[in-house]
Amino acid sequence: MLIDFFISNYMTLVILFFLAVIVYVNKGVNIPAAGKVKAIAVMIFALLVLDYADDVLYGSKVYHIDISDLELIVRLRTVVTTIKYVLRPIIIMLELYVICPDKKFRISLAIPTAVNACVYLPTMFGKPIAFYIDPANEWIPIFPFTLTIYFAQLCYVFILLLLSVQHFRSRNRTSSLIVLAIFAVSVITAVLEYTSALTGYVTTITAMSVLVYYIYLSTIYQRNMRQEIAEKELEIAQSELAVLKNQMQPHFIYNTLATIRFLAKRDSKQTVKSIDDFSKYLRLHIGAIQSDDLISFTEELENVKLYLSMVQQSYRSSIEIIYELAVTDFKLPPLSLEPIVENAVSHGIGRLGGTIRIITFEENNRVVIRVTDSGGMESCEDEYTPYHNGIGLENTAKRLKLHCGGELKTDFNGEGGVVDVILPKAEEEAE
Repeated sequence: MLIDFFISNYMTLVILFFLAVIVYVNKGVNIPAAGKVKAIAVMIFALLVLDYADDVLYGSKVYHIDISDLELIVRLRTVVTTIKYVLRPIIIMLELYVICPDKKFRISLAIPTAVNACVYLPTMFGKPIAFYIDPANEWIPIFPFTLTIYFAQLCYVFILLLLSVQHFRSRNRTSSLIVLAIFAVSVITAVLEYTSALTGYVTTITAMSVLVYYIYLSTIYQRNMRQEIAEKELEIAQSELAVLKNQMQPHFIYNTLATIRFLAKRDSKQTVKSIDDFSKYLRLHIGAIQSDDLISFTEELENVKLYLSMVQQSYRSSIEIIYELAVTDFKLPPLSLEPIVENAVSHGIGRLGGTIRIITFEENNRVVIRVTDSGGMESCEDEYTPYHNGIGLENTAKRLKLHCGGELKTDFNGEGGVVDVILPKAEEEAE
């Protein structure tokens, strides 16, 4: 008997099996309406059992069921059939609850099911309104109340159509296609069942519709989670970028003011010029730091030249600046080059003087800015600590990675230092 049940309901059982597997896999995930999907799956399985039990009770001789009391068979079949008719609209109602999770519509959606239950349940207690099983074990409809279940299902199909239109108007095309497909298949199945052109597929189609929609809900949930994670990562990156900018701003200002202070002890005229340069530097610097956009290399180089101008005025020793700019038409995050040059001055050549080279070139479809210094800090006995890696380089490396996917490479030794800023070329530049 179990083999007959399995064979006659094979497709529906397979669909329910896959639905159960997917629900189990997502058990730790808060997918909307997952509880209702489980309830629907259980009810569909119960409906399969009830349908098979009805067939067995109706054809007890065929199935070799030894129930000699025909009256008992009639009573059992009456109970089984009543539960079937009450259960069918409930399954469709829960399916609509899944598609339309808005709680304010739940009472309205339950009305057809409640009416159908009120019409069919009295039969179980010996007061038939919609149908009865006669002493010969034949199902006898009582018109017009026997049509209640069909009106309830038709009502839900109509509601499904309204939901389809609503989804379409909301321009949620993916959801619209899913709901419209469920509506179309439901209508076609109902028509084929009504005309007896096709029978026994209503439960299977219902199970398939629930499976498809649950897979859709799972997909939407995963997509929303990925978007949420991406937004949080972006927010963290922006916050980190803001912190890094705030760290760098006083770093540059304090160093430059120290340079002007040193110059003020020697030459008041040059001090005034340095203050003018510093004012211009601040305008460019603050404008750049307040922007999240990339700036042109020319703008960044202007800041660097202003800084170096002030440094050359303040240092007694000679500092030679060499520019070898093979490429200048590209963009980079603001304050990406200046901290590297400042590091080369403060922790590279120091106050002994030396040479700083700023070189640009293209390599492997990338733009490279190379800053080199001739070294010399090892023999310097002043207040500066002989090391290269200051907070400027550390922050610059982070900002390059966060802002444009760039990177910073360093090579420091007793003969000087080399720092490379490596920037991916923009798409329009790469073409």
